[in-house]
Amino acid sequence: MKDFATFLMGAIVGAIVGAAAGLLMAPMRGEDLRGEIEAQMNAVVSDVHSDVNRSLEDMRAKLDERVNTLQNKSAELEQRVRETVPSAS
Repeated sequence: MKDFATFLMGAIVGAIVGAAAGLLMAPMRGEDLRGEIEAQMNAVVSDVHSDVNRSLEDMRAKLDERVNTLQNKSAELEQRVRETVPSAS
């Protein structure tokens, strides 16, 4: 999770720095420049969105795996208790 937060901050800072550099170095009209900045920001947002979704999918898979492990261990423990403790009936 820490790696993802670091990546996200880097992506945001990189987008801001890239937009600022574009503003300072671009020999374009204001309207054209705004369109270019919008396109670059949309690309950054899309990349971040994809990375977030990928991270969520990874977390879901790990969570599902751990839930299955806990369920299996719980069933095993229940079976051992049933075998060990005599029935009350």
